[in-house]
Amino acid sequence: MYRIFIVEDDAAIAGVIRRHLEGWGYTVRCAERFDDVLSEFAAFDPHLVLLDISLPFFNGYHWCQEIRRVSKAPILFLTSASDNVNVVMAMQLGGDDLLAKPFDLQVLSAKVQALLRRAYDFGPSSHLLSCGAAVLNVSDGTLDAHGQRVELTRNECRILQLLLEHKGEIVSRDALMTRLWESDSFVDENTLTVNIYVQNTGAAFSMFSQHTWILALISLIMSVVLAVALWKNFFTHPLGKVTLALLLAGAVAVFAAVFALYSLPVEAVAYAGLLCLMLGLVLFALGYSAFLRRHRELEGLLRKVHESVLPLPPPRGVLEADYQALLRAVCADRVRLAAENRDRLEDMTDYYTLWAHQIKTPIAAARLLLQEDPGAVGTEVEVELLKIEQYVDMVLGYLRLDSESTDYVLRDTDLDGLLRQAVRKFARMFILKKITLDFRETGRTVLTDGKWLSFVVEQVLSNALKYTPAGGRIRIYGDGETLVIADSGIGIRPEDLPRVFEKGFTGYNGREDKKSTGIGLYLCRRVMDRLNHGISIVSRPGQGTLVRLDLSRGRRVVE
Repeated sequence: MYRIFIVEDDAAIAGVIRRHLEGWGYTVRCAERFDDVLSEFAAFDPHLVLLDISLPFFNGYHWCQEIRRVSKAPILFLTSASDNVNVVMAMQLGGDDLLAKPFDLQVLSAKVQALLRRAYDFGPSSHLLSCGAAVLNVSDGTLDAHGQRVELTRNECRILQLLLEHKGEIVSRDALMTRLWESDSFVDENTLTVNIYVQNTGAAFSMFSQHTWILALISLIMSVVLAVALWKNFFTHPLGKVTLALLLAGAVAVFAAVFALYSLPVEAVAYAGLLCLMLGLVLFALGYSAFLRRHRELEGLLRKVHESVLPLPPPRGVLEADYQALLRAVCADRVRLAAENRDRLEDMTDYYTLWAHQIKTPIAAARLLLQEDPGAVGTEVEVELLKIEQYVDMVLGYLRLDSESTDYVLRDTDLDGLLRQAVRKFARMFILKKITLDFRETGRTVLTDGKWLSFVVEQVLSNALKYTPAGGRIRIYGDGETLVIADSGIGIRPEDLPRVFEKGFTGYNGREDKKSTGIGLYLCRRVMDRLNHGISIVSRPGQGTLVRLDLSRGRRVVE
């Protein structure tokens, strides 16, 4: 029966795929150590690999290349990144096919059957032996260990194969000799290899015994010297003239030494000199044409300095360097503004990409769970869809935060009504994880933007539910002029606390969760600053986290 190896860090997706394939009679194993996938692969020796691209430690492209070093087993990529660039990279780096998430389980079964049929009904599979991080491929005589490949000789491969086949045992000298001499073609093949090597080496050296290569060498040296001199425009500066003279002197010295050693005829020298002269004239004409073109470009840039900022080519002389320094001084402010806009656009693009990958994972998990058992997992699917809604709210908040058209409407807002609405939104997650809610009404009205304050409260509640284990407790209460949201979760490490509001920082808990974006708390801090409010976090590992929302600068007590 065929063995299938699944490399997927999402436990829900991996579990559904494993149960589905086992129903078809396959032997299936899921990867457990994402920092050492190759060792698990070698120990299991599967016939086919299902490989995700986005993985902890190293991505799927890395492990695909490592597997291809030791095995020809078919690799089917399962990924949410289904754009053309990722499809091309997956195929070029050794993948056999790609299936985009979310996918249908029947389509997955069909692709698996097709790959196994093509790979094993029409061709032999590779033979792998492993010991620790070392993997021996007997079929091609290669040894892979710690990302490095060593090609073994026939004797080395046979000795190592015998030792790996008897791991933990003593292999006698007689057994080794028997394995080395079990093939009659051993001596003949090695002798043939040696003879071919000697013949090819002798033919290669015989080519250089002719005088032709000497003429080619001389012409190349003089042509390179002239090309460098014209390209760098050394003629416009005394230092350039000295450098050119030294280069030409070196070329002449090599020319004279070769001429004397090989006793070349005068005709050969004349032929080489004429060839170099012709090449020099051609290069001089090209260099002068390039000089005129660059001169006109600089004149055009000087005329357009008040209209636009244009990229400048590297200067080829002192005069051009002076012109470019003048242009940079005049356009400094415009270049700075352009760089700021470019950095902002890059940040926006990076966040779009991250958000798109994050949102596809819970969609894939929800659809697979519904395919497996539509009636029993309704609550779990609702929780996954709630995660999608949170990611959507996060990206919309990020886009609108710095927009000039962002509508901050400050009005008297019922704080308790806002909190009840947020709690109702996460009711399913409270029920599913059996988390106790202790909500104490504040009886306050605050002067704020209700929509943006709701965004902050929902982000804080989402983090509390994510990192609070089943059976835990979440408290919401007022403390004077401050709203407090406290949980009994895993807490935050002291070294991570000063950086929790930085953009993209996930901390230890985020790296363990593998789903954290590092954007939520960053957006909360930005929104609270815009609303003239404050936010702070106090946390202890293993005891929980307490988030304080300071609303004093917009506070009003209800009489």
